[in-house]
Amino acid sequence: MRILAAAFALAVLAFGGGALAAGRFDAQRQLSRYLLGPKMVRAEVVVMDRGALRDLRIDRGRIVRLRPAAIVVLERDGRRLAVSVAADAGVQVDSVDAPLAALRRGMIATTVREGDGPATQVFAVTVP
Repeated sequence: MRILAAAFALAVLAFGGGALAAGRFDAQRQLSRYLLGPKMVRAEVVVMDRGALRDLRIDRGRIVRLRPAAIVVLERDGRRLAVSVAADAGVQVDSVDAPLAALRRGMIATTVREGDGPATQVFAVTVP
């Protein structure tokens, strides 16, 4: 726990130090926005959920191809990644619940999956 707190403190100082003057809540919110905001390419987050470790993978990129049970995204660093999508995945397009079929090429998609499993959540936004 101390290692996690120290890592958080270093990240706040490196990326969100200006928010420290505004208080801890603002610093945490600013850090969250920086790490998970529009600059994010991909992330791996390990959480303890009801006594069990969960390894969550988050990927973001422009949809370049749609497959029946997968999407291919082009991440900001140029990496193309095929992400399988679970049949019962929650999908939102422009913050509205939608079917997987509502996804289109050119949208920016964020997928959430456990380990190397299929995405259980897909959040997509339409870009002009």
